Amino acid sequence: MADTTKLEAGASNFHQLLDSEKEFWSPLFQRLYVWEKKELDQLWDDIDAVLDETDRTRFLGALVLQDRSSNLAFAPRSYWIIDGQQRITTVYLLVCGLAAVSQETGNPAFANEIVRRYLLNQRQRTANQPKVRPTNRDLKQFAEVMVQALQQFGPEVLPAFGDENGALTRQYRRIRSELRERFQQNDAEYPARLARVVLEGLQFVEIVLSEDQDPHQIYDSLNNRGVRLGTIDQVRNEVFQRFGTDFKAAESLFNGKWRSFEDGLKDIDSYFFPFALIHRPSTTKGQLFPTLKDFWREMNPEQILEQLQEYVPAFKALTVGEPLELSQELKSAIARLQRMPAPSSTYPFAMRVIHEAIAGSIEQEMAARALRLIESFLVRRAIAGFEPTGLHAVFKELWPQTKGEPEKILSEIETNATIQFPDDKQFAEDIRTKPLYRRKLASYILREYELDLKGGDPLPEGVEMNIDHVMPQTLTPEWLNVISKEDHEKLVDTWANLVPLSGPLNSEKAQKLWGDVRKLFLTETFYKTTKRLADKNETWNKASIESRATELISWATERWPRLP
Repeated sequence: MADTTKLEAGASNFHQLLDSEKEFWSPLFQRLYVWEKKELDQLWDDIDAVLDETDRTRFLGALVLQDRSSNLAFAPRSYWIIDGQQRITTVYLLVCGLAAVSQETGNPAFANEIVRRYLLNQRQRTANQPKVRPTNRDLKQFAEVMVQALQQFGPEVLPAFGDENGALTRQYRRIRSELRERFQQNDAEYPARLARVVLEGLQFVEIVLSEDQDPHQIYDSLNNRGVRLGTIDQVRNEVFQRFGTDFKAAESLFNGKWRSFEDGLKDIDSYFFPFALIHRPSTTKGQLFPTLKDFWREMNPEQILEQLQEYVPAFKALTVGEPLELSQELKSAIARLQRMPAPSSTYPFAMRVIHEAIAGSIEQEMAARALRLIESFLVRRAIAGFEPTGLHAVFKELWPQTKGEPEKILSEIETNATIQFPDDKQFAEDIRTKPLYRRKLASYILREYELDLKGGDPLPEGVEMNIDHVMPQTLTPEWLNVISKEDHEKLVDTWANLVPLSGPLNSEKAQKLWGDVRKLFLTETFYKTTKRLADKNETWNKASIESRATELISWATERWPRLP
């Protein structure tokens, strides 16, 4: 019987690694393939240093494997790649490229030798299976590369999971392009020399773990010393290590539910912090993953995933506008926060409100009022000149304190001496006097006003709003006859002097006087705000701006009340 407590280590190269019946799998807890041009360029530098005989070999670090072989006579030796996934995958892609470009350039015998020795296994039950397999979420890209590079050799294409395009396919295209150029610029012996360098001149320390050593813990430890893992990588590792050696159960959960959880969230790492704050408001970003681990101390993988999925609908509604089966009033309140977009510091509270409304634990009408209050809070602060920072302390404990009741929310905000929520009088003064132009919510505020004038009709997707100064930012001599330098300075960036404008008109307007500007504005077919302004104002001066400010105050105070 083999001694399973022994760790094996020794110098190796890719010829020794791949020149036999073996398979190297990236396990479920591994991250995606992420190397790009920078890392590939460094690999080419290492290869060229050996090709040019500057160095005899180049050292690529350690490759940590765990033997997962079945000990069946017909099966190849099977290994998990615990550390070194990026390197071994890149070199494997490079060898695939060598075979493909050799075939293209009229050297099929050389291509065939590379494929049969180093790329595809040959035994009957595993014939034509790739010797390297990336993590599941890269399999569709990997299958695409196999078809492109080795189609004539009949590779057994793996199940297609993940995206069709990504870092892995991009890297293969770079490799293939570089190889084509190198083959053209060098003699007929170059492919064989290059292959020798790649397979024998790039060296590493191969470390093979024994069966009783925990690959998840080693993976976590190794990666914490290098490029830090994303939260999703740490969470995935935490979940799947709980299966131990039950690989079939791990694969079943991953392919059945886990992949849809990961793939369904556009920016999944940003989900975990508000999720953790909902469960424990004292969570800090620095202690995020330890806190999550503490939540899950007594849970199995299925229970962890079930808990993680609880707040996904609310998160997606706030971040990408995913529709929910809720009242129109509540859907509208959520959509406004998504259009804004609301700062992530508000998510623990907003997600909890939406979640409880979906579950029926609170009335949807109250949930809508709560979210509208948060919108009013953010908008009033924006117009006052307060950027949406420093709000984490307000929102992380707002649900336990208020259970979503708007009156209690207002009371909690008002009792925080460091956070200002302008009242109606201050709000009016801020609209008249505070610059809105460079505020983060300027586009949102102007869009909401435009939507109201259009009767709530949505503006076309992907249309970029140009915010235009009616009276120009630069006070020209002609405009100096209309308004004083002092008044221009006070009013030019205020909301009353700003309108949305289509791109072509924005370019044409420049610093023209109001008579010419008005003619242009009357031709605006996209933004009703702008055409309406031109219809109503024969002149544009200090009095006109102040009059418009009064109209905006009346509308905005009703649109963003302190207590909806």
